[in-house]
Amino acid sequence: MRRDRYRVVVPKDPPTLPTQDGTGGTFNFQNRIAFWFGMDLCDNQSAPEFTHQPCTPNSDANIFDGSDPSKPDYIGRHPGTAFLELQFYPPGWVSFENAISCDATKWCAAMAIFSLNTDMNTGVANNADCLNTVGIEPANFAFITRNGRPQAPPAPLDLTTEAFTPDPARDLFMRAGDQLDISIHDSPAGLVTRINDLSSGQSGSMTASVANGFAQVNYDPNAATCSQSPYAFHPMYSTSSEHTRVPWAAHSYNIAFSDEIGHFEYCSVVNPDGTCAEGVNDPGGPDDDDVGCFGPEQSLRIQIGGCIGTDNDFDGVSYQPESTDPVFARRIVDGSVLRVSGGSRAVMMWRLSAAAWCSMVVVAGRRGGYRL
Repeated sequence: MRRDRYRVVVPKDPPTLPTQDGTGGTFNFQNRIAFWFGMDLCDNQSAPEFTHQPCTPNSDANIFDGSDPSKPDYIGRHPGTAFLELQFYPPGWVSFENAISCDATKWCAAMAIFSLNTDMNTGVANNADCLNTVGIEPANFAFITRNGRPQAPPAPLDLTTEAFTPDPARDLFMRAGDQLDISIHDSPAGLVTRINDLSSGQSGSMTASVANGFAQVNYDPNAATCSQSPYAFHPMYSTSSEHTRVPWAAHSYNIAFSDEIGHFEYCSVVNPDGTCAEGVNDPGGPDDDDVGCFGPEQSLRIQIGGCIGTDNDFDGVSYQPESTDPVFARRIVDGSVLRVSGGSRAVMMWRLSAAAWCSMVVVAGRRGGYRL
């Protein structure tokens, strides 16, 4: 069975606190909405919807990446695919059920599994009830807990506010600077994500199993009511290369890492509808991506207002030139560096933002780190 391992040092925040006018420090929640590790998974109710036959997990027989519709390896014939993101969330800002942070000072993590409910060969999406309730890209979601059991039902049609509300009594919280040993591996019950905090001695896990309440949304475009079926998610492939991919995703990847920047802009005045009225990142006035905004009074620690919509025009905090100034960076962003090592012998895709990807061969057992 597939097993990938990583060693991570949880990023620290710099000594200089952020300020509303943008002249202070830059914290992790401003640089990255999350960083995550990814893997392709089987989901025979997900796109491309060519077949709903059971997917054979951990098999490179699932590789279909041809461009000719008349050939057996045409990508449109690919088995249905989902995608895992083992996400890590930075502390110090607005609470997770509304925005980013699980705690004022500690990090947390979650298993998120995304599917796509549309037939890529015909362009037909799932039924209207599904689109209105779980959307075109339904997700299973569960925080990494210390006992390995979800704090609330994780399946798309079962998700409630409780699933997204951090619980320090049950969820694994991690301190900045902690060294983590991360394992993503298959099991008979389903895919397992496990985090061992080597600094605190605590650990947490989550298994994408039927017993834990995971499910797939059924693709039935003619149905009047959306439905789901209990489902155990397993890895799609046995290796990772340029040929192993999620056919419906924006980028071609299997084993992946993302430092997901581009989700914070300052906002000093928030409108009642959650858009921004005024902020230093947009001196000419707010624009279309200034959404998902929260005022300083909602923060768990750092009292600044901001917006976490996708920064489509690249004018937010994580794209500012001071991050490349070594003298300035030591004071305001030096602690916000992510260090990752390990992995499996595979081509691993590294994602920095919606517009930046790179790939490299990561060899099991080789020591080293990658600084982003």
